[in-house]
Amino acid sequence: KGCIVIAANGNSGCVDGQNSNNYPGAYEQVISVASISKTLLASSFSSCGPGIDVTCFGEVVYVADNKGGYIRASGSSFSSPEVAAMVSLIVTERSAELRAAGAGAQALVQAHLRANASDLGPQGPDNRYGYGLPDAMIVAKPISGVAPPPPPSGPPEFRNVRTLTMDLPPYVMIWRAADQSTLRRDTIFMTVEYTSK
Repeated sequence: KGCIVIAANGNSGCVDGQNSNNYPGAYEQVISVASISKTLLASSFSSCGPGIDVTCFGEVVYVADNKGGYIRASGSSFSSPEVAAMVSLIVTERSAELRAAGAGAQALVQAHLRANASDLGPQGPDNRYGYGLPDAMIVAKPISGVAPPPPPSGPPEFRNVRTLTMDLPPYVMIWRAADQSTLRRDTIFMTVEYTSK
């Protein structure tokens, strides 16, 4: 249905490079995130396997506790929200294009993350780091394979037009959209005519 699914790859550790990925992260259709330290080394607790897409910081992360305070904790569960935050910004920035992609949005975002990650560990994708650490500037980059939105056609459609008469103080405040072509269909647009007495 066009949802982007991101999951931690798990905290089962990695023994001799054996596949220890946990589900749902191990599904190909899910963006799986492994954990690294601040020194960009794979966390000892982080699971490994061929299903890892990218990695992010998951050691000694400052998080809220259940007593109204904060603690430092570790786990791939703290790595995946960092990637989810990047993806949410990508989805916000490219919402029209991804909506048009429908069910293919997940694969496009997954490929976008992989293509714009800094390789860690052995060269190329591997079982500990996946494709590497995503670049936060990925948000500003166009998604390959996604066409730019079509230019707006004609003036915006105005609906539910109302007239309001008010007594105003003797000064004028003018507000105007910088670029009326960027108005969405659900934008509230107001035109004010002011005449002083």
